[in-house]
Amino acid sequence: MVLLIALVPAVVVILIAVGTKSKTKTTVVALIVAALGIFTGNPAYTALDVVAVALAYWLAMSFLGNTIKPAEPPVVFPTAPPYQTSRNRIPGHCHQWP
Repeated sequence: MVLLIALVPAVVVILIAVGTKSKTKTTVVALIVAALGIFTGNPAYTALDVVAVALAYWLAMSFLGNTIKPAEPPVVFPTAPPYQTSRNRIPGHCHQWP
């Protein structure tokens, strides 16, 4: 029975991770649930509650570890060739009008 009570906050952490797919929300929920277990739980079972939440958090982070999308390649716009003046002409590349 004690293990079932310790699994309740752990299941909440897993459900938040699966439902939101957000590392930030999962971390916040894990901290809140662990704090509730520490401050409101039976002192004899505090360590069990924290370990259950820590294992659930580790499992959730391993699930969320592959959800980072790769960055899109940068957009490269073509540039116009530089405007040629008499000062920056390349020798041999002079365009003459017919």
